[in-house]
Amino acid sequence: MTFAFVTPPAFASVSPWDEPRREPIDNINYYDCSNKPDGNYKNPNDVTRFIMCNDGRAADVPCANCTQDDSRCSGSEYLYWDDSKKVCEYPIYVL
Repeated sequence: MTFAFVTPPAFASVSPWDEPRREPIDNINYYDCSNKPDGNYKNPNDVTRFIMCNDGRAADVPCANCTQDDSRCSGSEYLYWDDSKKVCEYPIYVL
């Protein structure tokens, strides 16, 4: 069996997840996870990021990019953290 890799044409649309992403920041000191169970929490500084606690350590993690031509993005470049669902969500769905 032979496999061929096909390069997409120049006019092919690019998914927002193909674009460069903001990187997570490990071992932050502006959020205290020492007495919290492992899990994800609301970022106190940025609705487009969330805090991940693991073994008492905190990391600042970005939500994915938001497609600008999608009306659910409401003009935001990124998805928003929805603390009630504990997921990154389209901005129009986050209260």
